[in-house]
Amino acid sequence: MQGTRNISYEKCGRRFYLRNYRGDFTTVSGRTQNWIDADGTASGLNVPTIIGSGYSEAGLWWAAGDETVHDDQGPLEFVPQFKERGLAHIHVDWDVAYNSQVGQSACGNGERPAYPCPALGYIKHKGARFAGDLGLPVTANGDIVGLAGGFGWYLEFLDGVPKEILVDRVEVDKDTPLLLQIAYPPGTVVTTTYEPAYCSYYDSYVCDWEFSSVASVDQVRQSPGNVFHMSDNGLLTIRVIMSPQTFSGKPDWYLPDWDTPGKNDNFAIDSFSREDIIIPLSSYHNQLAIRAECAGGTYCNTGIDSSPGTDLEREIHFDVCPDNMGQISFDRCCDANSCLYANGDV
Repeated sequence: MQGTRNISYEKCGRRFYLRNYRGDFTTVSGRTQNWIDADGTASGLNVPTIIGSGYSEAGLWWAAGDETVHDDQGPLEFVPQFKERGLAHIHVDWDVAYNSQVGQSACGNGERPAYPCPALGYIKHKGARFAGDLGLPVTANGDIVGLAGGFGWYLEFLDGVPKEILVDRVEVDKDTPLLLQIAYPPGTVVTTTYEPAYCSYYDSYVCDWEFSSVASVDQVRQSPGNVFHMSDNGLLTIRVIMSPQTFSGKPDWYLPDWDTPGKNDNFAIDSFSREDIIIPLSSYHNQLAIRAECAGGTYCNTGIDSSPGTDLEREIHFDVCPDNMGQISFDRCCDANSCLYANGDV
């Protein structure tokens, strides 16, 4: 992530250009390019703005609302920032056969000829607006950056449902909630655990923390990030937060802010700040582990069916907005008179 404010252009025009050194295909970094334009002076919108990649291969991942402005030259998307809109970054590992190839034979960084880096899954925003969109490709290099504060991110893999998904290197502001949804065969038992690094039980510190079940997605969103919801259709919802690297609670669960005390006179989570812009800084070796009890090797033997007309497809895409409203962005439903935001505000 990067951020600026008070940008001025003197005796020049305004042009953005992401140079693609790979030539005919886009890269993970190109599709997830992002920029916090804190006052809109970089983009020219002159309101707080999130700038994201405008590559067509990213689908509607950044072009996520009616108010988004597309810049052809970049190509970039300018997303006005309001309510709980923010940026989030996660990294996912799910299949060592793929993930171990990164930088060796897949998804390299500057090799000629380039290593292949195909899509192994896709992630997209939840809601009817995105039903026909593949979403952002997820590759063996499992870095994902996108808009937070909306109805949620839905993640699906081409080879099936992994029995284990590890989420780490999280960067997200607690005031821009990030919901992650993954579909499992209905009835699958799934355990979600936060596993800090270098942790030991002393002075009331708590290490591994197993999440508890709640009755609704709204309860997950309003939670401090230590619960999950599993629907009858097998759709798992969790809230992804930045947790302390070396503990989960003392003894209560932590939903830390930037100035929350941690161990040894350090803050609980890391960040970089300048001129009132705060950039989250991820930590390493701590992870959120999602493990499914199902028959199979790396993937569950039983697949999922999210095809058009199924109950699961309706839950993912068409249960977001009330029947009298249409989805106009990743975080908003509107009719002629009012709008309903993802956080419940009208």
